[in-house]
Amino acid sequence: MTLIGNIAARLIVGALALVTIPGCSGAETAPNLRQIECVGQYAIALPGAVEFALTKRESLLNRNGDLNVAFPDGFQPAHARFFLDRKIDISAPTSDSDFATLRSEVEEAALKRKKDFLKVGKKQISDAIEPFKVPGADSFAWRTAAGIEVYTYKGGHIYRFTAHADTQKKDEVIRAQAFLGNMKGRATFEIPSEKGVCFPHSFLRTEGHPTYEVGAAMRLVDYPEVEIFFEDSFRLEPGPGSTSRDSKSQVIFFVEAVLSNQYSEPAYHWYPASFMMGGNVGKAAFVNVRRGDNGNDFVFIAAATGATGQTVSSRDLLLYISRNSARAKGTPISEAKFRALAEAIAMSVKPIR
Repeated sequence: MTLIGNIAARLIVGALALVTIPGCSGAETAPNLRQIECVGQYAIALPGAVEFALTKRESLLNRNGDLNVAFPDGFQPAHARFFLDRKIDISAPTSDSDFATLRSEVEEAALKRKKDFLKVGKKQISDAIEPFKVPGADSFAWRTAAGIEVYTYKGGHIYRFTAHADTQKKDEVIRAQAFLGNMKGRATFEIPSEKGVCFPHSFLRTEGHPTYEVGAAMRLVDYPEVEIFFEDSFRLEPGPGSTSRDSKSQVIFFVEAVLSNQYSEPAYHWYPASFMMGGNVGKAAFVNVRRGDNGNDFVFIAAATGATGQTVSSRDLLLYISRNSARAKGTPISEAKFRALAEAIAMSVKPIR
């Protein structure tokens, strides 16, 4: 069996071994989690086909805003973001002719900004806006006073990498070349054998311990009312205030801040303190919520945060699974089946290697 096959088999067996988590209802057995997807450096088992929330086409010209992603039908997920070194945008499936159109649109917008800055006397900023050469016919890049923007077309998707400006232009070129040389297209449920970080439909080969934050929003094709967000983040130096952060506060923050535009009146039902996810101790809750249209639904959320055992690094895992019955194609998934599904997915999370 190949390395990829071994990984998939190990994860599926681990997921299917679960029936219930101590302290939960146990009303339903775990569903068949027959597919394995990778997010960041972790694998997660899923019951079937999924669709990802990806960068909107019009947002590839917009350098600002985090909520620039959507599912194929236009619904926005609760959350999604992709960072490795700096921000990465991933488009929905598109054609090479659309990529050629985008190249022209980016050039037109850049030249317009260049002229506009010159008109108001900001010559230094205007002069900084220029294209620079990168390898590959399906790639192009622009430099501004703020940083670089690198675009490439791989496997039917457009990828954009944005980064802050470096002191030396040659360093910007090196970063652009590293991104283009290491970014690879990847089929959904394909687990790479190389070391690196998984993004939706793609994989970025890395060395050492890169700082990254990959939060992928997925929706089950068979149950479009079920939205899954899984985030794996790793940093060498924990950010401000991270030393006082704990898993329970992360769960509450996500529900009451990030999800506040979709749900209200959360009622928490906490799992035991010994809840495990990805081999780490964390906290999990089943949360009854009210939708904006006053319908009742529920959310499963788990977080495992904190140090990895090294004094200068931190790995955080967060899994959020929700049911929005207003989006169901027919009869929504039942609470008992949803709970069993969410618990099984949470327990399936494991490092890829």
